[in-house]
Amino acid sequence: MNEVHNNESMPIGAVITSRKIAESLNCLDDNRYMCDPVTAVVGQAVLNIMEKEQCQLNALTMGRLLVDRLTQLQRIHPNIGQVRGIGLMVGVDIVWCQESRRPAPELAEKISYR
Repeated sequence: MNEVHNNESMPIGAVITSRKIAESLNCLDDNRYMCDPVTAVVGQAVLNIMEKEQCQLNALTMGRLLVDRLTQLQRIHPNIGQVRGIGLMVGVDIVWCQESRRPAPELAEKISYR
């Protein structure tokens, strides 16, 4: 039996696809995509907590707020290009100017390290 300690993680993922695509994947024969009962219980507990604490609604609400504030900044900072996102997965284009939308990777790197 797998013993879980506080410093260990329980990686859980899902692949959702059609049967036709799933059957074409050679790697489905190994144990990589199997779930043991302990991992299943951990996954269910995490999903229950996320639902109880309304994590999805919070991510949607905070994501909208973040996109709104970044859009406000876009109006006064010419180096902010397109702002887009769903929930807390938000993207901001850093550009040399909004008219050309030419990417500014050097500037983006400076911003990310500040």
